[in-house]
Amino acid sequence: MKRVLAALTGMLLLAYGSVSSAAPIEAYAHLPLVTDMRLSDDGTTVAYVSTQRDAARIAVVQLDGTVLQQVDLGNTKVRVLDWAGPDHVLIYTSTTSGIQDLFMVGEMWQVVSLNIRTGNAVQLINRVHGGMTSYTNVIFGAVVYGHHDGEPMAFAMTYAGGVRSMQEGRIDIVRVDLDTGVAEPHQMGSKDTEGFLIDSSGVAVATTEYDDDHRQWTLRVRDGNGWRTAMTQSAEIERPELEGFSADGNSAILAMWNEDLQVWLYHPVSLATGQVGDAVGPEASTGLVQDHQQRTIGYARTENFTTYSFNDPAQAATWRRVVDTFPNREINLINATPDFAKLLVYVEGTGYAGNYFVFDTATGRMRQIARAYPDIPSADIAEVRAITYKAADGLDIPAYLTLPVGRDPTSLPLVVLPHGGPQSRDWARFDWIAQGIASRGYAVLQPNFRGSSGYGGRFVDAGHGEWGRKMQTDLSDGVAYLAGRGIVDPQRVCIVGASYGGYAALAGVTLQHGIYRCAVDMEGISDIPAFLSWRVGRSGERSSSVRYWARFLGVDRYDDPSLRGLSPINAIGGDAAPILIIHGRDDTVVPFAQSSSMLRALQNAHRPVEMVELQQEDHWLSRDATRLQALRATVAFLEQHNPPGAAPPH
Repeated sequence: MKRVLAALTGMLLLAYGSVSSAAPIEAYAHLPLVTDMRLSDDGTTVAYVSTQRDAARIAVVQLDGTVLQQVDLGNTKVRVLDWAGPDHVLIYTSTTSGIQDLFMVGEMWQVVSLNIRTGNAVQLINRVHGGMTSYTNVIFGAVVYGHHDGEPMAFAMTYAGGVRSMQEGRIDIVRVDLDTGVAEPHQMGSKDTEGFLIDSSGVAVATTEYDDDHRQWTLRVRDGNGWRTAMTQSAEIERPELEGFSADGNSAILAMWNEDLQVWLYHPVSLATGQVGDAVGPEASTGLVQDHQQRTIGYARTENFTTYSFNDPAQAATWRRVVDTFPNREINLINATPDFAKLLVYVEGTGYAGNYFVFDTATGRMRQIARAYPDIPSADIAEVRAITYKAADGLDIPAYLTLPVGRDPTSLPLVVLPHGGPQSRDWARFDWIAQGIASRGYAVLQPNFRGSSGYGGRFVDAGHGEWGRKMQTDLSDGVAYLAGRGIVDPQRVCIVGASYGGYAALAGVTLQHGIYRCAVDMEGISDIPAFLSWRVGRSGERSSSVRYWARFLGVDRYDDPSLRGLSPINAIGGDAAPILIIHGRDDTVVPFAQSSSMLRALQNAHRPVEMVELQQEDHWLSRDATRLQALRATVAFLEQHNPPGAAPPH
């Protein structure tokens, strides 16, 4: 607890200081000491997660330092915190598990309600009262806080039906007592229900359905006579999503794909008439800013940094004051009081590894209250530069280059670190893997290769059919760009990646040759046909999930024979670059067999290979001990095969 209080630097202020050498690798690898902080609606109290050596603790602390509650949850994987009114904090957790005859093994989300006055903590949906329907205690989507018959209540979506087949069941809403966890049926769904939009009175005002077999998406809104169909359309893969309410609460906000502009736009849907209105907000918006009642007060956009625009001029002026305090930093608005009098913000970038601040609008005071990585001095946080280079076909590839502290950016050893997804992206924020590797003396390149999100639909489309092809050469084109400017030594390059990035790492030393001295694959795909067959087994051959992967891979069928040629497991001959494979045993996104099969194939081919199995670890490196194990193994492997000091012999 002493270390936690030390991290709360607004209460026990710590001075930043420079150090003569980099912080130990453990400082980067450990889970953040303070995460998921949320500010109460009255602006007096914060709730947060503190994790030390895989032991999670929930703390509720007033800004004057008074500790209201602490709850130890052991090695529970805490994912999110949220306030449910003034007296309760909702604790979202996940477990790698399955439910016989209903759910295959995956991450099952559950919620615990903590009463901050009494210290009582109960799991939501621990019992069901009333009705004949049976429910799981697995939560789908966010729990909504509201009232029913004047009593504070949580409204949650969960699986229902009392049947022995997921295909025959449905998603319902239950209302749950925050102090007992007892649930009651509230709103019935159907087997095609995706989700509901619930207002603060507990009324489900809109719902969406998706028929995967017929690829038909439907939006319904509630009126005095029941449910009215407001919109229906064919949807092969992408489909509209309910995102919340308009600022006045009279409309639902629907995110819809605009084919002409190749962007997602936000449209209001009148809850009175069901009419879909013209798009609102800036065209380049990538997210909504919402208050505690899910009402839209602004819009977010992510380029190199996240920027916000607000509907209210006074709120916009307040946010400008925040931004002016941290120029050229990634600043995220976590939440704010309903009157915008106090804001909780999270700052990353040069000098900041993830620091929480509370801004008081009336006084203009910006108060630091916690540091996610208190063991990393600000001087050890490496500079992250936004760069753009040309791919071989002329496409502009945005990327981020992290440069090691205290080294001249000339002829540096390089680690290419492609992101997962692949329809995801990197941006200019603190990345613990990139910063940990850079702290050992390496430059780190994070390319947003074609197919990455955040740059419009055409950039994503450019990646379709280019898996293992131009998506791969986009990475090595970045190596050539940096080498051509003398920043890196092209003979001292390795590649490290997780998930899709793990595939790219394997492909970099199997499908490509002579570029990388070594590769580190974390839970990557090695055998694409086997992976897709596994996906089909989980969701069916006709599912939108399988169609998504087939589109990215550029095939019409999941069993297309051409996919063998894109699989690293079938391209082991030739290059003898050493490979390190790291994989969690509890991975439910990329099966562990993808790595164990690759290991055997490399061993049979007498290729230099090592493997680290992470026990009780999922796809996201959620455990402190195994996260540390993974980064230690990665750095040791890089230092062995691509030393950061003097150039090794070629």
